[in-house]
Amino acid sequence: MTTTQNAETETLIWACTDCTLSANGYDVNPGLHVWSRVPHSATPASGMMRAEHDCDDDDAQCDCETIDFSSRACEACECTLAGERHAFTLFWS
Repeated sequence: MTTTQNAETETLIWACTDCTLSANGYDVNPGLHVWSRVPHSATPASGMMRAEHDCDDDDAQCDCETIDFSSRACEACECTLAGERHAFTLFWS
């Protein structure tokens, strides 16, 4: 699992396309359990904290926040469908 946590206030997870679309307000298949692994006490935000970036690019257009193809399960819903994974930071209340 690639999840990292910083002082228990922020957690980086990698979400599938369906969870990403759902987080951005799009309707997805109601049979999917998007964001089912994320506790209600966490607030997801698209992207990652600057310290989590692997690149030296100060430009907001870097590609660090997307994995083009992964066969790992989605960390937000456990979907095992291979495809893109998008970075989300969970903020804990």
